[in-house]
Formats: sequence, structure tokens, C-alpha cells
Amino acid sequence: MNGAMNPAKVTKPKEYEDWKSFYETTFAPVNKAIMAQDIKAFTKEYNAVIKSCNACHQAMGYGFIKVIKLREPVDKGMNYFLKSKATDVPK
Repeated sequence: MNGAMNPAKVTKPKEYEDWKSFYETTFAPVNKAIMAQDIKAFTKEYNAVIKSCNACHQAMGYGFIKVIKLREPVDKGMNYFLKSKATDVPK
């Protein structure tokens, strides 16, 4: 998500600063829960961040962009059942 916003540094610098602040503060508990491998904390923080995202989109005039929690993986060609840890991802 963070990488997807990088072009906004150039195309929408003011919105990028808002995004950066959001990612570093509001979204931080989601990343923390991922790294702690705490599914209960992740679920709580992820649901909270979805509400925050949608409120921000509405306030910025992007109410037509609504984040939803998916019921199933988007890419059915991926095996999401392989055992892994958050720390397996290269930095």
C-alpha cells in the first residue's frame, strides 16, 4: 500500500503528506500486529483502519473509493495456506 502511494509524491504532494502521516501513525498498529504475528490485534487494528480510510476518502472528496474487507483472496491462483511468518518477507 505504501509503495502504491509513491507516485503521489509528484502528482499530489499535499495528499501524499496526508498519506504519509496516516501510514506512519494510524496504520502503524496494523504493521506492529503483523510483525508480532498477533492475529487478534491485527483483526482489531485492520478493521479500525478500514473505517479511518473510508472516513478520510469521504472527507477528501473521494467517497467513491471505499475500502472493504474481502471475504476471500483476490488472487485465487495463489496458495495462501503455505506456512510463513511476517518476518519471512525481505526488507
